Amino acid sequence: MTELENRHARPLGRLTLADARHAESLAPADASRLRVVVDDADGTIVAFAFADDGLGQIGIPGVLRAFVRVDHTRTGRGIGQVLADRVEAYAAAERATRIVALLREDEPRGVSFARRRGYTEFHRRFRAFLDLEACDTARFPDPDDLATRAGVRLLDHGARMRERGTDAALREAHAAHRRYVQDIPRPRLRPTETFDQWLADGPGSPTFAASASFYALREGRLVGLTLSEITRTGVAHTIMTGVDRDQRGKGLALALKLKAITALRVAGVRFTGTSNDKDNLPMLAVNRRLGYVPEPAIIHMERQRR
Repeated sequence: MTELENRHARPLGRLTLADARHAESLAPADASRLRVVVDDADGTIVAFAFADDGLGQIGIPGVLRAFVRVDHTRTGRGIGQVLADRVEAYAAAERATRIVALLREDEPRGVSFARRRGYTEFHRRFRAFLDLEACDTARFPDPDDLATRAGVRLLDHGARMRERGTDAALREAHAAHRRYVQDIPRPRLRPTETFDQWLADGPGSPTFAASASFYALREGRLVGLTLSEITRTGVAHTIMTGVDRDQRGKGLALALKLKAITALRVAGVRFTGTSNDKDNLPMLAVNRRLGYVPEPAIIHMERQRR
């Protein structure tokens, strides 16, 4: 499944098998999930579908996330129809009231296929990547100077763990993450992750980049953060960047991102990526200013069930 998806993924979005296995491992024991594969005569997978409750991370009762992938050389043979039927039958058996399908803007046949089956668009997210070799950070103010002018100091992940104590610092960061997620302008916002879920998918993940994760502190209180990971393909990603409401407009998000960029360069990373919801205009503006190049959108479509 990973090899098939990588054949259709954009170059910087490819994952290793270990990354895919880690994502699957995040599912709680009672997670609802369906996995269907289609192979040819020699056993090569040519299509697959999944439906699940977001591996425990969407967590909205009655909602299933779904995705269908058919190899481009096998389209037009009814395989997608069969897999979509399986997904929707599974949703009915699970008594789901809504199916959320994830589609790519640069795959219009898939979008049209979903529309014909009664799915409607309700949201878009954009992935964007920054070439760290091409990014001219010298044209920006020094991030520590930005922080100082705002009455804030910046610490990397390791320093914050030592200063605050690991458990207390992680729980404080998780609480901040929950605040920032609630501020994201995203329709039908999913509930925030529990501490254990957040830890497994963030600072406790084998791909977490502690040296490129930073915290903004005002008088010892955490008021902003940026957390990074480096996948096994060597491409970095921002897990979350957020700043407390009363600290916004002071350049702290930019300062945090600049610190992460410098650290990723030291780590030998060439590209770093991020994801933004289409209406998150302040963060989109920061990333455009830094030089991130957006990719075609991930389109969120839904079908209501009765």
